[in-house]
Amino acid sequence: MFKNREITIKFCIVILINFILIYIYDFKFDLTNDKRHTISSETTSILRNLDDKIFIKIYLEGDLSKDLQYLQSEVINLLTSFKVIAGDKFDYEFISPDEESDDIQKLYMQIKKAGVLSRNIQSKEGFKVSQSIIFPGAVIYYKDQTKAVNFLEYSNSNFVDNQEINTSIENLEYKFISAIYRVIQITNNKRDKIAFLNGNGELSEKELFDLTNSNDDENLQYHYDIEFFDIKSFKIDTSNKNSGDATINIIDYMANNFKAIIIAKPTIPFNPLEKFIIDQYLMKGGRIIWFIDMVSADLDSLMNKPSFIAYKNELNLDDMFNHYGVNLGSNLIEDLKSTSIPIINSNKVNRKNYFPWPYYLLIKSNNNHLIVNNIGNVHTKFVSSIDTFYSKLNKKTILLNSSKNSRVNPTPAKISFQIAIKPPPISSFNKVNIPVGVLIEGKFISFFKDFLRDKSKSLTKSKETKMIFFADGDIPKNRVVNEGKTWSPLGYDEFSKKIYSGNKNIVMNSIHYLCDDIKLFHLKEKQRLLATIDKQKILKYRTLIQVINIIFPIILVLIFHYSFRLYKYKKYS
Repeated sequence: MFKNREITIKFCIVILINFILIYIYDFKFDLTNDKRHTISSETTSILRNLDDKIFIKIYLEGDLSKDLQYLQSEVINLLTSFKVIAGDKFDYEFISPDEESDDIQKLYMQIKKAGVLSRNIQSKEGFKVSQSIIFPGAVIYYKDQTKAVNFLEYSNSNFVDNQEINTSIENLEYKFISAIYRVIQITNNKRDKIAFLNGNGELSEKELFDLTNSNDDENLQYHYDIEFFDIKSFKIDTSNKNSGDATINIIDYMANNFKAIIIAKPTIPFNPLEKFIIDQYLMKGGRIIWFIDMVSADLDSLMNKPSFIAYKNELNLDDMFNHYGVNLGSNLIEDLKSTSIPIINSNKVNRKNYFPWPYYLLIKSNNNHLIVNNIGNVHTKFVSSIDTFYSKLNKKTILLNSSKNSRVNPTPAKISFQIAIKPPPISSFNKVNIPVGVLIEGKFISFFKDFLRDKSKSLTKSKETKMIFFADGDIPKNRVVNEGKTWSPLGYDEFSKKIYSGNKNIVMNSIHYLCDDIKLFHLKEKQRLLATIDKQKILKYRTLIQVINIIFPIILVLIFHYSFRLYKYKKYS
């Protein structure tokens, strides 16, 4: 009797310890290869240092498909772990929009106004097809600020597949904790600011509208304060002996206010003073993204004439780029992997046929770097090559490159529709993986090191910093139509009507990577490994699988039954 009581007490203690570890301290062993259930140290640090309560309303509730139920369960698991870490300063609730209000349309409008995107989902059961509206997202409340989090990317599709759910789950921790971090920054007036440089013919605000102000949470305004900074607006009086101090003030302003600057498709040459300002901004630890067209070429030039000559775009940046360790070639890459354009190739019939246009490269990165991993196809226009030079001071990573079937056309280059109508031999496209996008991380020597008279006021070597070069100025550009009144999504191909998500993803990822001092962006490294089923093996061993599933459980029960009888027989005989 005493022995049975001792066993019972031990059993209860084990149950109590398990309850405390699992339900109170959220203690778990993450045995998955991808560590999908492990909360990062960056997330833990942010949640443990909250100075006020975070409350989250999740609208992924109601009559959901199995895939969406799986997504919902992962959201619950993640937020439960967040609550254990943050304690009383974190709470959440699930809300079913269809059950919470008599005026459903009014509630729908409120949820959309908060920033959560709706999705029309079509489900099929037998011959019955039904459609419902869901809101796969949440709203974060902190003090007097709110921030929306959308679990799925914006799409017009009526279906959600496994890959989309898997990608959403991969990004859950990053999306939630980055949104929490951003809302805390706003409240404490510590939000990072980035700048688009103006003054040298760069892209306009309208041409960057989708990138900066689109209607989802994948836009720069969601994450950063933005300024369009005219580098020419500061007039320097060269007759004044103190004019150098004014230049230093501009550099200090940029370094103190801008986490990163973006120079998007300049068309006017940079003068030495402008180059000096950019150089010293870099020396002070500023981060820069360059989107450069090295060749002046535009498809519109072929609208009224059969051909045109593409010349080198004289921007007066070659010497500075070479000094930093990159050379953007004055050439155009021609690639067999490209998008198509309509061409009228008959004088008798005014009919357009579509031909692959080798100057419009469609790039899918084969690099697993955070910036380009799983970003989708990038649609580019009149791209040039990039060469890099070795330096002990920094590390260079190729982000984008052409396909295995490409070639280089040096300038001046004759551009005509004939290359599409009567394409050259495939064997002539014999260049492989020509770089068109490069990340450089480390330190840089000032381009003006040997020209500085007073080196006490300027830096000759940079702090640890980063730069990214893309040899295409159109990557961040959205199409503007109707005299600037409307715009197309970034990555939109006006001929195929497709939207290539890679354009927006690579720009957003590049800026996040440059500005991420607390390593939140590295949470995107977390990948879930989808377990796939071999349908061929299932068909081949179908009978065996069925027999095992039916017979094996019965055998186990019989083994247990006779083992228990044998145990009782030995004990009481």
